[in-house]
Order: sequence, then C-alpha cells, then structure tokens
Amino acid sequence: MKYSTKTSIITAILIFSCLSIVIGQERNEIINLMELYGANYGDENYSFEFVETKIHPALDQLEKIVCAKRDTELLDCFLEMLLDTQGSADETPSDILAAVFICQTDVVEARLAAIGTEDYLIGVLEFGFENTTYNREDEFENYKDLRNRIDKLFK
Repeated sequence: MKYSTKTSIITAILIFSCLSIVIGQERNEIINLMELYGANYGDENYSFEFVETKIHPALDQLEKIVCAKRDTELLDCFLEMLLDTQGSADETPSDILAAVFICQTDVVEARLAAIGTEDYLIGVLEFGFENTTYNREDEFENYKDLRNRIDKLFK
C-alpha cells in the first residue's frame, strides 16, 4: 500500500493533534492533583498512598512537560504545591524541581524571581540538586555553573 505525501501529512497532523489533547488532559490532571494535595496536606486521606500513587507519577510527567515545553503555568502550580506542603519529608518534589532546573535553568530562575525567590523554595531546589548530582557531578558538564546559579539565588 502506497501513501501519498498528502496522506502522510494528514496522518502526522492527526497524530500530533491527538498527542496534544492527551498532553493537555494530562497537564490539567497534574494541576488538579497538585491543587488537591496542597489544599488537603496533612489530611490522612492525602498521605503516603496518595503521594506514592498519584503525586509522584504526576510529578514525573510534570518534569517531562516543563522540560519539553517550558510550561511556566505548570511550574508555578508545582511551586505553589511546594509552598502548601512545607514540612513534608518527601524528597521527590525536591528532586523534580532540581531536574527541571537542570533542563530549564532560566525558566526556574525567572519563576522563583517572580514569586520573590522564597528561601524555602531555594532550599528545596538546593536539596534536590544535591540529591540529583551527588557523586555524579562529572556527568553534568555545566555543574559548576548550575551550582553557582543556585548560590546566587540565596543572595
């Protein structure tokens, strides 16, 4: 079966459209989960099981979306969730923030500056960065620059 160029283009557009719809739905679900978690932080119904089965997978997807699309609204919702859940012993959000900082440094810096570079959030970023790069500094060719940029956020 031979496809024409027109058929190939139409197929590609349909696939892209379907992916965009899925990503859009997924993005909204991530935002809803983060808002739900932030609003109910401390409630036993939103503790370990909810975090492990809902929040962690959502944050993994958030990382992919923000790294690929520079989605500042999604990042802002994540930062708000971090502020709403201060005191959590869960390290995953810190690691996700660090991963997003590594792939979209300028975006994270700008968003932190826009909300006043809260010391708490910078501490979360620094903790996650240390976790992510521990004994792996050589794997990040711009490690020193990233480290310096985090240090500058504290000033």
